[in-house]
Amino acid sequence: MRRRIIGLLAALLFVAGAVPHAAAQDLKERGIGVVLMHGKWSAPDDRGLYKLSHALQGAGVLLETPTMPWSRHRNYDAGYDDALKEIDQAVAKLKAKGAQRIVVGGHSFGANAALAYGATREGVAGLLALAPGHVPDLARFRELMSADVTRAREQAAAGKGAEAFEFTDLNQGRREGKRATANIFLSYFDPEGLGAMTRTAAQLKSGTALLWVIGEKDSLFQNGKGAIYDRAPAHPKNRYAPVPGGHADTPSEGTAIVLEWLKALTD
Repeated sequence: MRRRIIGLLAALLFVAGAVPHAAAQDLKERGIGVVLMHGKWSAPDDRGLYKLSHALQGAGVLLETPTMPWSRHRNYDAGYDDALKEIDQAVAKLKAKGAQRIVVGGHSFGANAALAYGATREGVAGLLALAPGHVPDLARFRELMSADVTRAREQAAAGKGAEAFEFTDLNQGRREGKRATANIFLSYFDPEGLGAMTRTAAQLKSGTALLWVIGEKDSLFQNGKGAIYDRAPAHPKNRYAPVPGGHADTPSEGTAIVLEWLKALTD
């Protein structure tokens, strides 16, 4: 019930003018399809993405919001390669609805996945990276996860990669025990794997633009631009956009920026 009330309030804010009518009209006929992914331990219907989701739909953007393997409902039930295939399925749904330009994005871990997708798939017009999170390749996160990564590698090397593996997950300073297979764990937490945004940003395909929106109080604000964003291939539509607030505030604070960027992307 609480989530339904939040959703209604978000919709009312949109109707009341949280998103300019002109922007909605500008986007409606542009054939934009967006895959928008939630963050770690979250879900598509959590309030963090409500304002942005309603704004996109109100602007005439075709939208898919899949429940990904890092959600609280799934708890790493599939590896990163399979997660990217799930994004493929969401993209296929958008194209079936008539989308002509595909944009893949997300909040926190969802942004991480957007970069991984853009690094491994052709034909993506743009990527929305909203408060990117999950940084197994950056120093502090890498240090905190090193013991679990070592154990998982040893288990996989012993031919037991498909067996259960218990680890402590990290999410914006919080810790929570999780259970997956060693192979699935490594697919997300290997500092040289698909979760390493320092690598995937540098591997984005030619022709894919990047919007990076981050809160000024986000833990990645100080070094995210130099360590990750600046590694992306040059593109005239690339944009780095700081916003007020912290990690959880970014999708809401960045809604107008996302709409403006989508319009610019298709001009």
